[in-house]
Amino acid sequence: MIKLYNEIYESKSYRVTARYLPSAYENLNSAEKKLVKSYPAQAAQVYTASSLATKRTNAIYKNGLHNGNGDAFRHTYWNAEMATMLAGYGSSFNTSNGKTNAKRWADAHEENKNQPANEKQMDLFNNNVGRSIVNKKYSSKDLEKKALAKVDAGSCRRIVNNKVVATTKAR
Repeated sequence: MIKLYNEIYESKSYRVTARYLPSAYENLNSAEKKLVKSYPAQAAQVYTASSLATKRTNAIYKNGLHNGNGDAFRHTYWNAEMATMLAGYGSSFNTSNGKTNAKRWADAHEENKNQPANEKQMDLFNNNVGRSIVNKKYSSKDLEKKALAKVDAGSCRRIVNNKVVATTKAR
């Protein structure tokens, strides 16, 4: 995935971006599709961050992948990765820009009329926690550790009996 990300980002070729997103594109909502068309290079970074978050969540959590601790971790880690990837490189690295861009993509992702209100509330909360982690350039491993620490400390949210509650250390 990192190789894919670097190839797309460094080439800045929209044709390359489009080659990697067709199957994922069909699963996007209209707000996300609009962003893909407006920011195709960012779309590749967002897709990479999403793939990393899903892969790591499945490796760490055996339960709670929907509305549980795993779901909270996935959203938190995804937003931390996006904020980092979308912040730029080298001297142009800017956490504020990364967080703003990540919020745009995460908010678009949550635009789903069929999503229950409590799930949207939980997801938006956890997305914000993830972006708040990024105050400098971190490695993916460090972002993962920080996101896990947030979940374990109860700083994120999950749903129990249809109520949004704090996360726990349960994996």
